[in-house]
Amino acid sequence: MPVTAGSFVALLALVHAAGSTVPFHAGVFQGSAAASVAFPLVLGVFVLSVALSPPRAQWAMTNRPILWVSEISYSAYLYHAPIMFFALYTLGFVSNGTPRAALVMAAFAIPVTLVVAALSYRFVELPARRYGRALARRVGRGGQLESGVAPSRSAALGDARAE
Repeated sequence: MPVTAGSFVALLALVHAAGSTVPFHAGVFQGSAAASVAFPLVLGVFVLSVALSPPRAQWAMTNRPILWVSEISYSAYLYHAPIMFFALYTLGFVSNGTPRAALVMAAFAIPVTLVVAALSYRFVELPARRYGRALARRVGRGGQLESGVAPSRSAALGDARAE
């Protein structure tokens, strides 16, 4: 538990040292070179220490709302940027790097992204997964695809050595 708390404090200190409301830009930590190396290492220590903590200490990462967000996270990843661009270029949100601008954007983008991601997860991702599993079962049993061709198992799984 001390490692978890210490690494969390170190993460906060690194973000503060960067001196920006947005410590990452284009996937790069916006601090010094040392901070750019330290941030992913300290983040790794924090995640590992939480994972190895007793269950009571893991509650913040394993409660139902967090698990729901983890389920829709890929959809949220796909939609967050278009939603933010929509806010900036269509709705005229300000993008000047101030804390107020960041809070206004977050107040809009986070709930909208969560709603769009939940809808996409429910109506796109889950049906696609079900279809993929059914297709894999059918191909695995030697069944035919809609084209009438029965592909070899290695071809269905993407083996480059397939016929």
